[in-house]
Amino acid sequence: MINQVKLLQLAAILLVFYGMTVQKAQGQEEDMNIWSRFAVKYDLSSKTRIAIEEEFRFFENASRLEQNHTEIGLTHELSPRWDGGIYYRFIYETDDSRGYSLGHRGWLQLEYKLLDTDFKVSLRSRLQTSYTDFYTRENGGIPKIYNRNKLNFSYKPKKANWIPHAGIELWYYLNPKSGNQLIDKYRTTLGLEYRQSSHLRWELFCSFQQQVQVADPGTSYIMGLSATYLIN
Repeated sequence: MINQVKLLQLAAILLVFYGMTVQKAQGQEEDMNIWSRFAVKYDLSSKTRIAIEEEFRFFENASRLEQNHTEIGLTHELSPRWDGGIYYRFIYETDDSRGYSLGHRGWLQLEYKLLDTDFKVSLRSRLQTSYTDFYTRENGGIPKIYNRNKLNFSYKPKKANWIPHAGIELWYYLNPKSGNQLIDKYRTTLGLEYRQSSHLRWELFCSFQQQVQVADPGTSYIMGLSATYLIN
């Protein structure tokens, strides 16, 4: 009963948190997106895990495929508080002017557990480099470098199958054409994970994504569903 009360309290806090971040700006372009992903994870050891993910993103009110990517990543527990990871992603994107765009993205990340009880709080920092427009634009392949920082919250009592979580993430553009470093996007997320078995997990999530410090900022309302299969 106590856990149920705590779960309801957390849900209320997360809803308020999400509502405070979803604010409409003047002159912005709005769109509804649907994301779906499937991942397979395998533990190489008690501290090291490899994961492969396939994701599809639909835009223009979920009527067209915007992006499809394939991702592989390796994570390692550096200490009880620190985790590290290295990732690679191959990206196919729809482009109205050129038909399509191919890209590559790689990143290194560190995650620190600020609180590791039933209530969990962590901070993740990611250094990301993306190369896009291969074969579709004359200057394709010029990298974009971001530092992405995300604050995560979740609640997982012992033996719980339902795990609510929330997060806010900032994109810090390190090499813009203007030469001025800036935060050009942020995303807030609410989600609920269901652990169907020791191997299969489902997640339903919604996100609000907003561009900032750019002309005609775009706003995306994202609904998503993911499935993860743990081999061992």
